Amino acid sequence: MRVFGVRPLAMLATLRSFAQEAVSIVIAIITFPLRLLRSLL
Repeated sequence: MRVFGVRPLAMLATLRSFAQEAVSIVIAIITFPLRLLRSLL
């Protein structure tokens, strides 16, 4: 039972980390041009 209980938790943890990385990348992509515009202005 433990093996079946641990694997979904590990998959959820990896999915969560992937989601966090994706969100951080998207935020960086969105904020980078804004920073460039501010530095130019």
